[in-house]
Amino acid sequence: MIEELKNFTLALSQIAEEKDLPLEKIIEVVEIALSAAYKKDFGKKGEVIKAKLNPQNGDIKFWQVLFVVDESMIYSEEELAEMSEQEPEYEMEKEEELEEGKKLRFNPKKHVMIEEAKKISNAGVFDLALVTAYTAMFHAARALLFKDGYKERSHFCLCTYVKATYSGRIEAKYLNELDILREQRHMALYGDENLVLKDVEESEAESAIKLAEGFLAVVKKLIA
Repeated sequence: MIEELKNFTLALSQIAEEKDLPLEKIIEVVEIALSAAYKKDFGKKGEVIKAKLNPQNGDIKFWQVLFVVDESMIYSEEELAEMSEQEPEYEMEKEEELEEGKKLRFNPKKHVMIEEAKKISNAGVFDLALVTAYTAMFHAARALLFKDGYKERSHFCLCTYVKATYSGRIEAKYLNELDILREQRHMALYGDENLVLKDVEESEAESAIKLAEGFLAVVKKLIA
């Protein structure tokens, strides 16, 4: 048993070294795979399952994420139907303005999340690469909100705000794909047993990374 654990830990370290990725990221990928496998075999519809792997002793812990609500967060079917017909509100809150003369700066080609997405894609973990590319776009979009003096309350609100406010200044392909990638990220992380998700192909991951690079370049000009 001890020898098997040593081999397992060594294998993880070798993969991390070969793919030039942090060991923590390799473990995270393994945990995501374990969570998905556990949910498939033992989970139920709507459950969010998480896994934690201890590479030192091989222990694996699984748990279900529960969402705590109060009465004010519970709606009837009639109330939900009425809410769905209303225009979405921007759940934004004001941020303190930037100091005079201070600018937000970043290099899209060297953005840390873009670089990480490329490494993850090269490692063959295409779904995580796609999620990471979206994350780069998400933080770039947040820079636009910050410039405007707002802070997002959710991924949905951020995408809605950017699409409504920057339509015409940002190409439609970026605005539309930002929202599509947001949905793909949500499905990848939280899943939906009513849908059968196909594996993310290498071409899809590469396309998402290129899209993120283009989006970041546009945002850079807008906040310059």
